[in-house]
Amino acid sequence: MSSSFWRLVLGDGLGAFVSSAVFITIRFYTQSHFASILINGMVGTIEQFSYIGFSLVAGLLIDQHSRRKILIIVNLAMASVGWIPAIFIGNNKTFLISIFLVELILSALTIMERGAFSAYLKFLVVHDKIAQAEGIMVTVSSIGFILGILVSYFGFVLSNIHLTYFFMSSSLVALFMAMILITLPHDEVPILSDEGSEMTLRKQVREIVNLLRYCKGNKFILYYLVSVSIGNGGSSILMALIFYFIGKYSHISEFWIPGLAIGLAISIAGSVFSYVVKLFHTLWIIIVADCLCSIALSVLAISTSLSMLSVILFIYFLFSSLSGSAFRTLRLRETPDYLQGRVQSLVYQMSSIVEIIIVLVASLVGTLTHSLELSFLMGAICTMIGAILFSFGKLRKRFTYTDLSKEL
Repeated sequence: MSSSFWRLVLGDGLGAFVSSAVFITIRFYTQSHFASILINGMVGTIEQFSYIGFSLVAGLLIDQHSRRKILIIVNLAMASVGWIPAIFIGNNKTFLISIFLVELILSALTIMERGAFSAYLKFLVVHDKIAQAEGIMVTVSSIGFILGILVSYFGFVLSNIHLTYFFMSSSLVALFMAMILITLPHDEVPILSDEGSEMTLRKQVREIVNLLRYCKGNKFILYYLVSVSIGNGGSSILMALIFYFIGKYSHISEFWIPGLAIGLAISIAGSVFSYVVKLFHTLWIIIVADCLCSIALSVLAISTSLSMLSVILFIYFLFSSLSGSAFRTLRLRETPDYLQGRVQSLVYQMSSIVEIIIVLVASLVGTLTHSLELSFLMGAICTMIGAILFSFGKLRKRFTYTDLSKEL
């Protein structure tokens, strides 16, 4: 791996650290003010609304410009919005609104950042090293996630550090990331599927139509979109309701214990991913991992202790990370360079719509029946449906792909 790759890893790891600290602190804040299944579910889906409204536009922009340039601009924008909550610190109601508004803006910018990041990563890394790069990224991000949990717990829960400081820290890290990106190699502007450099509104619409036609004709991408959109419902339910669950059956301040289990699981998954895909066919990794995730979700709500909860979460996130990395690496390798931004944005778009419906329905069912078991069971079913759909398409030879084990 080149020095440019490792500088990118450094910036991304720091970004994962502060973003996880902000994410978790907001959930601490929400749980301490609204101990409700439905409210926590709604807060857990707030960023999805940005994905619905902005994903396809973001994809078009990513595929029309240098991905490095987009990353620089987006990180500078992120650096500027993190200061907004501090302006409204004196008014509780306005402050709460500003928090969710900033989270909405940051999630919209994250769509651009993640889409451009994946495409730029493919530019930096040679083709047969993408799986290894994915594993490294996941490992470093998980370490950042663990540190973010600790900072959130010891800073917000124990030391009462105000939430605005977490937002301001994220702004400083985004500025640092922009400075790192300036030192990295310049990538070429992708070749558009529609001829001509001037992108009028009509041509923008045509590009979206071309994308949809491409996805319809490419069975791998089509099955990937549907499978991932439904399958992600399980993790979305878990992330939306886990704070309520911990707050109900133990003290919310103890979240750092299962949180560390989650971070450790993701870190291990990232460390072993490139080795696992050498040993097993990618499809079997996805099937086995998603089956174990479904089992973990099914028994999660009947946990009787914090230690049991931590073990179940460790199992879930270990195999969820392996399955997710396999899916992402396949999609990155099978998608043409000029469509990287749009395909990933379409994944965000579809996933967000489906996830919002799934999480809100699961939250509503849990509220009406006073049963978290049903909410998490719905998540387990969604995970299995996603795995079954993808497996069906592959085993029935509806699509093909180059197995990750064959190029490592």
